[in-house]
Amino acid sequence: MNTFTPRDYQQMIIDHIAKHQSSFILAQMGSGKSAATLQSFKTIKPKRVLIIAPIRVAKNTWPAEIKKWTNFAKYTYAVAVGTPKQRTLAFTSSASIVIINVENVVWMIDNCAKELETFDTVVIDESSGFKNPSTKRFKAVKKLRSSGLIKRWILLTATPTPNSMLEAWPQMYILDQGERLGRSMTAYKQRYFQSDYMGYKWEPREGAEQIIRSKIAQLAVVVENYSGLPDRVDLTEEVVLPERIMRQYRDLEKDAIQKLGDDMITAANAAVLIGKLAQIAGGACYDENSKVHHYHDEKIDALASLIEQAEGENVLVAYNYQHELDRIMAVYPDAVNVKEADAIDRWNRGEIKILLAHPASAAHGLNLQDGGRRIIWFSPTWSNELKMQFDARLHRQGQKDNVYIHTIVARDTVDERIIAAVRDKKSAQDILLETVKKYRG
Repeated sequence: MNTFTPRDYQQMIIDHIAKHQSSFILAQMGSGKSAATLQSFKTIKPKRVLIIAPIRVAKNTWPAEIKKWTNFAKYTYAVAVGTPKQRTLAFTSSASIVIINVENVVWMIDNCAKELETFDTVVIDESSGFKNPSTKRFKAVKKLRSSGLIKRWILLTATPTPNSMLEAWPQMYILDQGERLGRSMTAYKQRYFQSDYMGYKWEPREGAEQIIRSKIAQLAVVVENYSGLPDRVDLTEEVVLPERIMRQYRDLEKDAIQKLGDDMITAANAAVLIGKLAQIAGGACYDENSKVHHYHDEKIDALASLIEQAEGENVLVAYNYQHELDRIMAVYPDAVNVKEADAIDRWNRGEIKILLAHPASAAHGLNLQDGGRRIIWFSPTWSNELKMQFDARLHRQGQKDNVYIHTIVARDTVDERIIAAVRDKKSAQDILLETVKKYRG
């Protein structure tokens, strides 16, 4: 065990938490904000702390962080993950810190009312998981916040609004119950946003984004730059699909657009079509009966080339579809899925040459920097948040080498538009609307 000595920016986080009953910690992935939060407990001396986090972060990251440093040796913790009986035992234990995954927040509100009275501090890790006010998890936390039982709230995230400024309201409501951005999402939208003529897309009014940011800043500490990280290099591996496949690809794209006709393009049909095109670009595609149809192996060959060029280095490979995982495993049967038992520990010990992970299952909180320095995206993702979070599994504190992030991209396909959409924070609907313009002039 080592002694945790805060860096300057971490001390800024500690001081901010000490001075504010509601704290919004906006810090880059890998900046050590969880350790800084734990250190802040030395100052604020909470009676009991509830930590809400993504499941793998709850099970692995927070317990590992507590055990890592001598500073926190006296902290006792219980993880409320698993069966209802196991969760109940965690809440009824004498542990000073209880850690629960976001999926069980609704259960907690319904079943642990008496136990919740023993807490005076809540930490929500990756608070962007509560960015949608219509979800049950947000409504559950809102109920706890409104009860007045718990006075101190700490929200941690690197991506507070990964897709839209609309996502700021739910998180700010948890902190101040609507004092700064309004008591409802409807009021927030009407005050700061305007929609297009169909009421489909909401954009900030002129000057509104600056006002919103200034209100967030009243509760936030922002860590934008910090020392100690090696360089990060982003590389694109372009593949050219066979002309026969490109004809099939263009036919699907054009026919689907024509079938939509003059109907409104919804998020559902946009996501389905873009997903189909992305799958074909990747080499295989599901039909309406979930049967997999094989198209090509260009990306499999590109992956093999990148792994060969890595010259024995361990690589972390991101996949987006089950059939991508299956096809990779067929070529690399010794590859390991991050979901396997002890896979994370084995990777960090350098025992796994190829670790496979879906961005949604490994994007938040996992510390993988000890096992390697190369990420290969088999196909790009259009989630800006997942992209940032996943890349930060290696490019974070503790990484000793420069990090290389490779993305395999099929030329003249939706892959290129997805990368641009992530950069510009556009949605599947935006991509499809641009495609419609191409075919309709």
